Amino acid sequence: FDGWYVGAWPHMFTAVRYVTGLHAGQTLLERPFSCSDYAGFCQLQPLVRAVCPFTCGCHDPLSGLLWTSPAQGCPIKCREGRLQHRRGRPCVDMHTVNMSAWGTYWTTLGDFWTADLANPAQERVVMAFVRRKIAGGCANEELLPFANVSDCDDRNPFFTVNGLSAIVPFCAARCCQGANPPEDCPTTCHPSIASPLR
Repeated sequence: FDGWYVGAWPHMFTAVRYVTGLHAGQTLLERPFSCSDYAGFCQLQPLVRAVCPFTCGCHDPLSGLLWTSPAQGCPIKCREGRLQHRRGRPCVDMHTVNMSAWGTYWTTLGDFWTADLANPAQERVVMAFVRRKIAGGCANEELLPFANVSDCDDRNPFFTVNGLSAIVPFCAARCCQGANPPEDCPTTCHPSIASPLR
């Protein structure tokens, strides 16, 4: 899938090079395109996610990727992979301390959230919250400041409008309780509603 664009739209590789600045100006003959070169741009560039979805982790709910929707670059085919990945996973909270994907998720969310804040005090509140979330893992049930939204609620407009993923794959036991669990819950959390893929 990562090489799908080669035959269909080779100009997409050039576009990725220019949008990231990495290897810009070099032709594909001079330097063949490799998605691994652009892995560091996955969180911030929808075009990189579209061209290199496997490298970016669009298919893996535990990749730490903040933006996973088709509108934000992850191909719709990856959604099926994300849903398949949840089958059979235990309904437990992961030990996220020292888990790089957890830290990446929260750091990226903090950077995204503070990018448009003009108030330094609000920025400090958000970044302190992010540090607490990284350190506290799934046990930290604090609501997102200012938005007053649970980090489990992937159907909340804060997540849907921005094309963001929630922490459900990391914190299944905490997030997947109740009669109307989020879509990313492992099927083991609610076996009665587990089939077929929702």
